[in-house]
Amino acid sequence: MRLTVLGSGTAVPRAERGSPAHLVELGEGERVLLDLGPGGCRQLARLGVRPRAIRRVLISHHHPDHTLDLVHLLFAANYPGELRTEPLMVLGPPGFRAFFAALCAPYGQALRASAYELVIDELHPGARRRFEGWMLQCAPTRHTEHSLAFRLTELGPGGRARALVYSGDGGYGRELVELARGADLLLMECSFPDGQGVPGHATPAVAARIAREAGVGRMVLVHLYPPCDEVDLLAQVRAGWDGPVELARDLARYEV
Repeated sequence: MRLTVLGSGTAVPRAERGSPAHLVELGEGERVLLDLGPGGCRQLARLGVRPRAIRRVLISHHHPDHTLDLVHLLFAANYPGELRTEPLMVLGPPGFRAFFAALCAPYGQALRASAYELVIDELHPGARRRFEGWMLQCAPTRHTEHSLAFRLTELGPGGRARALVYSGDGGYGRELVELARGADLLLMECSFPDGQGVPGHATPAVAARIAREAGVGRMVLVHLYPPCDEVDLLAQVRAGWDGPVELARDLARYEV
């Protein structure tokens, strides 16, 4: 399993950090997106990944910085030069079907599948889905009324399971700790430095507590607002957890 951070930032436009979007490559060519904020599709192009190569998109919650390039992905799927014929599945939290219908309304048929099967479905907290070679689990987070974290587990060489957990947005929660328990890599939202936190978002102390209680192998911090780059964020994390941790950067890749 390989993770590529397409956007390590937030809703704030920055040259250094794009909005939340992450590419996971599993098994025999399975490509999954974890959120798809503005600029995510262009980052895929920079990696040489065509839009039609994406098989599934997992949306953690409905905020624009996590969803806007879904419009781009679906519009591109109908372009003659990149006409999609392979099925595409987009999964989101409760209320996602209504959200998607509202998203499509201003565009008429532009986002509707023309030559492929488009599956729009909802995931509820605690849901599990099995796909070929891997499993998806989700848990609620304390960000919006309906927001999710995801765990992707793949059976690797020699039968060893490898697990990646994406926190989405949210502060501390026992549900997230349990979802992340024993994960090889925790892709953890860390929006603000300690002492500057806001409700519904994590700080280094929160990230450290989750990683410590879950016993994760390593942690990569994403969803970094500008103040995070003005302090020693890693030192703040290490005050509460002594495991390997790093700040994500756009287009960084991690083997899981």
